[in-house]
Amino acid sequence: MTRQYIDDYLQENQIIIKDSIDISDMDLLIDFARIGVGVACVIKNFVREDLENGTLVEIPLGFPIHKREVGFAYKTTTKPSKSLAELDLVLGNDITSPVAIHEMDKMKVNGVFDKDKVALVLDHFVPNKDIKSAEHCKCVREFACRHDITNYFDVGEMGIEHALLPEKGLTVAGDVIIGADSHTCTYGALGAFSTGVGSTDMAAGMATGKAWFKVPSAIKFNIVGKPDKWISGKDVILHIIGMIGVDGALYKSMEFVGEGIKYLSMDDRFTIANMAIEAGGKNGIFPVDDLTRAYMKEHSKRPFVEYEADADAEYDEEYTIDLS
Repeated sequence: MTRQYIDDYLQENQIIIKDSIDISDMDLLIDFARIGVGVACVIKNFVREDLENGTLVEIPLGFPIHKREVGFAYKTTTKPSKSLAELDLVLGNDITSPVAIHEMDKMKVNGVFDKDKVALVLDHFVPNKDIKSAEHCKCVREFACRHDITNYFDVGEMGIEHALLPEKGLTVAGDVIIGADSHTCTYGALGAFSTGVGSTDMAAGMATGKAWFKVPSAIKFNIVGKPDKWISGKDVILHIIGMIGVDGALYKSMEFVGEGIKYLSMDDRFTIANMAIEAGGKNGIFPVDDLTRAYMKEHSKRPFVEYEADADAEYDEEYTIDLS
């Protein structure tokens, strides 16, 4: 990619050079998603600093650039927010776990970071529908036995993974949970941060007990009113997705708050949090209230930690959802 190409792009899209931006407190960000040999794609909004003449231009989300382009540095307009988090639980199922297990074999690690903090649930193709699915389950079964995984759920003990783990008391408020399944965001109903990841991230999580995150921005959904008799959590989240679109919360935290939450059962909340991913959300999360505490005390013996949004928390967008 040439400088002329970039300049042409800027002109065609009417992106204006801004000479007055103060970048003195900005951190240099090397944050690219690889999309080809020597090519990367911007995954955050940037300004470009031309090192030759000091001018700055805005670079939009998704704009492709060569990593080695001479004469340019890329800086964020806000400080980058990354976090290396300690994991309370790593989840996998019979589809995603075999890939993670094979990746762990390549790492040459001695075992999992904590046999009590890995959950393996055979829930997609059990009983097995064919030889391939049987081989997948055999792989997970042997791994669980080899590493003495405490929370391994096989035929006769398993259920739908995202219903099973809260019922077994494995997820509580304040937890940081990753799972190699997109609907791992379910546990936000309990006030946990939980999100789906790929199998390679699952492998790294099982091996190290840690995961890197880009801290998501947030959207606030203020739930008000009392729903009619037949209104369920599924209706609520489908309404929200209809409002904002299937990518309306892309890599954002969907925070559900408001006085109307008291009318939502735990099943309703699990359903709403579960489907945050259907709007592109990184996670969905509810504040902890008396209903949440009662559920956790009934199902779990683990201590939990309650977190609330700061009074001055910033949101990209706010919506009011009237249940009445």
